[in-house]
Amino acid sequence: MLDELKSKLCRATHDALAIVDFNKPFVIHVDASDYAVGNVLTQPDVYNRERTVAFLARNLIKPSSHGLQLKKKRLPLFGH
Repeated sequence: MLDELKSKLCRATHDALAIVDFNKPFVIHVDASDYAVGNVLTQPDVYNRERTVAFLARNLIKPSSHGLQLKKKRLPLFGH
């Protein structure tokens, strides 16, 4: 099971992260559930396809119905 998960993760991240070009716009994709949050920072390449520059996913510890939306909004997009 763990080997299968590692294999799928390696295939999902097969393409190397793109090099940041500060002359191009950034696009941020954010998603959150009751148990985790994740985001991806992308930039368009020379063919105008989105290339991943950075990504982050975090589990939320001890989710509860009280204040969860506020916790999601206050988490930083990138970093700890």
